[in-house]
Amino acid sequence: MLESIGEALKADKVMIFEEDGENVSATYEWKKEGVPSTIDKLQKILREKAKALYQGYDPREVTIINDPERMNKALKDGNISAVKINSPVSGHLAINRKSFGFVEVVNPAPDKLKDASLLLTAVTRFLSVLIRNRDIYKRLRQLGNTDQLTGVMNRHRFMGLMQHIPQGEPIALICADFNDLKDINDTDGHEAGDEALRKMACAMCSVVGQNRVFRVGGDEFIAVAEEVNLDDVKEIVKKMRQAFDEQGVSAALGYGIFKMPIDDIEAAIAEVDHWMYYDKRRAKEEQHKDQDFIPDHLPKKTAGQKEEGKENPEQ
Repeated sequence: MLESIGEALKADKVMIFEEDGENVSATYEWKKEGVPSTIDKLQKILREKAKALYQGYDPREVTIINDPERMNKALKDGNISAVKINSPVSGHLAINRKSFGFVEVVNPAPDKLKDASLLLTAVTRFLSVLIRNRDIYKRLRQLGNTDQLTGVMNRHRFMGLMQHIPQGEPIALICADFNDLKDINDTDGHEAGDEALRKMACAMCSVVGQNRVFRVGGDEFIAVAEEVNLDDVKEIVKKMRQAFDEQGVSAALGYGIFKMPIDDIEAAIAEVDHWMYYDKRRAKEEQHKDQDFIPDHLPKKTAGQKEEGKENPEQ
């Protein structure tokens, strides 16, 4: 659409700037051949520095700047354009007085200024609807992939990630299960239990990142670490235990190292669960929680061990 606008108005450049709180950033750019790109430089600009544009919109949706020298100075001071502007035209992106940003047409042909005003009057309304719908779609996708209680990814997103990790890459699945969550719910109430789960998720995210932690059950989480070996995973587990202590929560941990692709994800999760439940039993027996929770003498679990390229946690 920006290309069509730019070519119809014989402009040097057409850009969309979108608001994010007090900032405005360039998000889309069309430029004529030979005109330098500036989109990467035009990020997180204080909206206050774009007031030279915003002041021209009210109550109109489109403004033609008749004082290019003043505008060039304002845009230069605000670092909003690296292209010398001779005749800028801007359209305000807004729906029901909610402002999304603006469209900037840089240097349309002089004989196209009248057309520019008419065109942007129509197009800015349409672009505003597109941007609003895009944001709604993003929000819906986020809701579909995110656990609403803790803010981490959900099981659906976990299965999607497993399909996109490159073949042959070693990964670790680290399973965590809250210890005695029922006791917290029964004693302090479900709000306290929910807060404990959020702290647990926060602790795991602090170690591997929010996009690599997944809530797959009521009080069960899986963390994914990519391109790791056994020593790496042991260090991750150690840091998670420390993070749990800092958050004041207790969780059992188990892990497994696999080479992608994993033929049977459910079997892999079951295997990791096996070690996690061993750790849970060990914790109840009041053994020291920093010791290796998969001792060398523990019998190996048989599920899925014949899969090619997989390392057993106890190796």
